[in-house]
Amino acid sequence: MRDQNRWLGTVMGWRFLGRPKARIMTRSPIKRKPRRPKSGDDPQYLEWIRKQPCVVPGCAGGWWRHVEAAHFGQRSIALKPPDAEALPLCASHHRIGPKAHHVLGSDRLFEQAHGINLGELIAEHRARYALIKEE
Repeated sequence: MRDQNRWLGTVMGWRFLGRPKARIMTRSPIKRKPRRPKSGDDPQYLEWIRKQPCVVPGCAGGWWRHVEAAHFGQRSIALKPPDAEALPLCASHHRIGPKAHHVLGSDRLFEQAHGINLGELIAEHRARYALIKEE
């Protein structure tokens, strides 16, 4: 009877006394195609944006907090705007805070909550980046 339980346990994926059998996780043999670059992609700009301070006035984060590139602007469902419309936001103002961009859900509500103009900030950051890129 014990041999039968051992065999049954091994077949079912369980070994001796109900402990789970260790399984080795392997990657799928299907090779994924690399992501095609889109016309609005600018990885150098996003890298530069992540080094800037959070654009929300009075943000206590400054340089020591984790800054993310937040994409603003017109977009369709499941699509992000071009990288040229990204601004630096700390994680609290981008995703996880009570007045975060993702929590509020729209650019207009985010502007009203923090008293900022996203269009002007995007233009200002693009101009500063263009000056640095020329050097």
